[in-house]
Order: sequence, then C-alpha cells, then structure tokens
Amino acid sequence: MKSRSARRAAAMVMTASLVGVGMAAQSAGAVEAGRSVPQAQSVPADRSASVPRGFASWDDVMREQQRLNKAATAIEVSAEKRGKDSGLAGIRVRPESRRVVVYWKGAVPKDVRSVIDRQRRKVPVRVVGARYSKTELLAESRRLQVATDMGAIAPRVDGSGLTVKLASDPSPTLTGPSMRELVADSRVDVDIAAERVRTNRLTAEKKSTGAATAPYADPCPYKYGTYQSCRAFDKPYGALGYSAGARTQNCTTNFAVYQDTEAGRVKRMVLPAHCGELGSWQMLENGTWIGQVVARDLLSDTALATTFGSPYMWTGDWKSQSKMKVSSVVSRSYVDNLVCTSGARSGEVCNNRVYETDTSYMADGLVSYPMVYAENESGLAAAGPGDSGGPVFEPIPDNTTTVVAKGMISSAILGVYQCNDPSQSACGAKFYYSDMADILPRFGAVLQW
Repeated sequence: MKSRSARRAAAMVMTASLVGVGMAAQSAGAVEAGRSVPQAQSVPADRSASVPRGFASWDDVMREQQRLNKAATAIEVSAEKRGKDSGLAGIRVRPESRRVVVYWKGAVPKDVRSVIDRQRRKVPVRVVGARYSKTELLAESRRLQVATDMGAIAPRVDGSGLTVKLASDPSPTLTGPSMRELVADSRVDVDIAAERVRTNRLTAEKKSTGAATAPYADPCPYKYGTYQSCRAFDKPYGALGYSAGARTQNCTTNFAVYQDTEAGRVKRMVLPAHCGELGSWQMLENGTWIGQVVARDLLSDTALATTFGSPYMWTGDWKSQSKMKVSSVVSRSYVDNLVCTSGARSGEVCNNRVYETDTSYMADGLVSYPMVYAENESGLAAAGPGDSGGPVFEPIPDNTTTVVAKGMISSAILGVYQCNDPSQSACGAKFYYSDMADILPRFGAVLQW
C-alpha cells in the first residue's frame, strides 16, 4: 500500500497534467453538450462575515490564499519526496497573514531549501524550527489510537507535539488501555485537552420514502423548460449526470471522478464509506437508484460508487437550484485556510477555518484517518445530519461559474446550532472532512472535467 505522502505526490502529478484542461473548462462556464445549466451568480467566501482588515473583498482573500497555497504545495511535495527522512512538521497558510510558515525539524536539506528559495520570489515564506517531525508525530498518533477513550488526535502544526481530546462517551464494546495510560509512555509531548468530544457520522435523521412530502411538497418550484432539478431531486440532463451536493436517502453526493480500471477509464462518484456497504446501492431522496458501491476504505471513510456523475456542484441554500462547475484542479488544505461546505441538508456555508490536518477521530467505535478538522468562524452550523459526503470547496476569485474541490464532509461535533433544513436537528460548527488530495490517489482517480 502506498504511503499517504506517495499518494499525495501522485495526486499532484495527475493534477498538474489537468490544469490546462481545468482552466479551459472554467472559461466554458456552466455550459456542456450545448445545454445551459442553472448556476449561482456568485460564491462569496462568506455571506455574513466582514471582510478581514487589509482586504477589499472576499475575492481578494481567496486570491491571496490560493497564491500562498500554491507555494505551500510546491514546498510540501518537495519535502514528501524525502519520505520518512523528511523533517517537515507542518505548514501554516493563513491568508490574512499573507505568508507561508514552514515548520521543520533540523537543518533544511539543500533540495527542499532550493524550492523554498524559488517560492520566496513569489510569496513570503518563513521557516521555523520544530521539536518533532510530522513522521514522528504521526507514528505516535497511530500508537495512541488504540485507547478506548480516544476522541480525536492531531499533530500540532508547529511540530511541538500532539493534542488529544478524550471521548465524552467511550464505546462500551472497546477493550484495552486508556489514553492516559498510553500517554504516560509517550515518546513525544502530548497535551490532553480539557474538552471532551463526541463525533457523529452525518447520516440523515429522517430518511425519505421517495414521495414528495413537506417541506418538499414542491421541492423544485422553478422549471427550465422541461428541465426540473434541485438538491432534493437531482436528475441527469442530457450529457450531464448527477451533481455533487445532492440529497441521497441518508447522505450527500460528492464530486464526480474518473477511475482508471483494467477495463479502461470509467465514471465514478466519491462518497463516505459509512454511507454504504460494499456492493450496496445508493438512492436519491426521491427513490431513484444512482449507483453501486464498488470500492471502499473504512480507515479513511472513503468509497466510490458507479454513479453517472458530472463535474458540477450544487451551491446556495439547502433548497437550491443553482450549480457551479468543478475545476479539475485539486487544492490541498493547510492549517488556517478558509473553506466552504455544501452539504445537501445544510446548503452552502462558508468562512470555515481549518485548525488541524492529518488528524484522526473516533466515531461508532471506529478510527477515521487522515482527516482535516475545521470550525465555522461565524458561529454558523456548517454541517449536520444528512451532510456526510457533502463537498468542501474553495471559491475561485472573480469567477462566478467555477469552484475548486477541497474535500468531502465526514462527520461533525453536533451541538445546539440551528440546522438550516427544518427536518434535521442538532447541527454543528465543528466538522471533519477528507482531503481530496488524499482521496483521489487512493482510488487511482482524477476529478471529472
């Protein structure tokens, strides 16, 4: 099995080869096979928060983040080529700071230093010494994952150690040592947070019977000729298949991909492993069968289905009839990045800040890894029941037709947040998602374009 670094490096090679195609697709707007698709007018970085000081607009914020992320990725790919010998601890990219911060244990090797120097001609890059490398921290994280009261474990981006959160309600079926027992023998610094957590898989609380019932008595009130489709009742249109962000009976559709198989390149759609057993069939909320699960990885909570997908994503609120094109370019997630989500039952929610990468969490007695942890900065419900599989994305500055794929919603820490969809309760501002740069190489896939 390839290491995560090797999978990510492979993803970057595939992504680089598709950039030209992706940019061409962007210029095409939301038109495919000669048919126009209803689309959003714009996707601001947040519909409620104030623009950070020093920026004229949210477009400027996203433009700066993407500029910095590009430099960060070049540095990270260079570091990953060194494998276990890499001293990289983490990378921080906060658009408001207008710089990339690289945390590195020991002396930076010449090949990586040369890449950093090249990137410094484009953006400010600061290198800070770290106590531990990411390799050391992740090895210890794996050892601690057997604790019966594990809630979540994350390497600190500055390489100073691990942060552990205990489960508020440990699974009674698990047997073994407690987290504190394991931490007593830890080879790295481990901070056990005061906060105890319960992480929830985000399957829908109320599954549809397939009939249009309140509040979906008229789920798609507007028609485009004979074309009628929305998040709640997605359906193919001409050459266009199903889009990301649509409702299934218990989850949300994710991005459409091409997978290379022995039989050739085939269309697939990404989904969380907990949304369907291997061989099971996926069904939209209106009762339409859309594909069978043909590949599944429990540890990463990722899977592929035979769904006939299209490179589009539902945007706007949970009742939306607006779509945007998905670029073929994949963007990695870094600590302090800002991202948007588009779960089928929560709708589009932006201003979500990434706090941890390479984190693991426990839910239903199973560990999920590697994950990205984010929180909504505006105190809004970013995800809730039924949003598992929802797209995580990044707006493209000055572009009202295309978005960049970042990942897939996996779970959330549910609380007292008001859900946008009245059929669901107890949503959360804190959530975990799978990074698309990890998902694609795991299945030998690339985004559809």
